[in-house]
Amino acid sequence: MKYTQKKLFITRAPDSYSSSAHYPITLDEWRTFVSEQPDLRLREYVEIPRKGGQPVRFKKDGLAEWLGHPSGEPVRLNYFWGYLEFTNPDDPTCKRASEIAVSLGARIQEEELERDDEE
Repeated sequence: MKYTQKKLFITRAPDSYSSSAHYPITLDEWRTFVSEQPDLRLREYVEIPRKGGQPVRFKKDGLAEWLGHPSGEPVRLNYFWGYLEFTNPDDPTCKRASEIAVSLGARIQEEELERDDEE
């Protein structure tokens, strides 16, 4: 069965073909930004649920959560090599991502990926 996964990136790269590593949002800059935002918090690890078992924890630098989602559930925001990423963002998440991008002098880039369940 196929499904579509949407990714939303916050990047300073001028276009889709340029690397965020050449136009980075630095990890220190990101940590400072998060510490100044009342609706964001840094996390030291990500938890991945497993069927029938304890979740697996992975340490992840720059991992943050947005605490202001209307559902009341935290929304994970990943930091990777100079850019930020949301997976399958809804409208409120896209709005907050746009605000973050403007504050960081960055832009939004979206991508849709089609995947098979077997992958």
